[in-house]
Amino acid sequence: MSGIATQTEYLVRKISNKKTKLYATRKTAPGLRYFDKEAVEIGGGKKHRLRLDEMVMIKDNHIAVANSLLSLIKDAKRKYKKFEVEVENTSDAVLAAKEGATIIMLDNFSPSQIRKTIQTLKEQKLRNKVLLEASGGINAKNIAKYGGTGVDIISVGSITNSVKGIDMSLEI
Repeated sequence: MSGIATQTEYLVRKISNKKTKLYATRKTAPGLRYFDKEAVEIGGGKKHRLRLDEMVMIKDNHIAVANSLLSLIKDAKRKYKKFEVEVENTSDAVLAAKEGATIIMLDNFSPSQIRKTIQTLKEQKLRNKVLLEASGGINAKNIAKYGGTGVDIISVGSITNSVKGIDMSLEI
């Protein structure tokens, strides 16, 4: 847990835009999710869905099976107050925003793609109606660039699923 808190704090410091928050994903050690998420919070990050039942997330697998992002969003909107939609392009982000998604995950977008998407959402008066999350391939080397795009959330699975523990010892 000390390694998680330390890595989280390190990444949070690299994000210059203080409106952008670092979130952990649900990818945690088996049986230790609560503690992993607490360590993220101690390090200055935020918790994002401890359990699957906390918020519906429409992901690429769901879209592939349903063959219609719009139908999935409309169904989620009828049943849930909050839901997140993972998108792979600007037009799907606009669709999700128009249809009332709470959070739109810009999955594997480059910083320039994110800026373009944010600009498009602003032009259509949709930007302030949704939270935007950058996810996929974000690490210590590029997190500052993602933080500068104007997204609300940056999610990084590696802070809980592959962080190296701190080597501590007590000698007497």
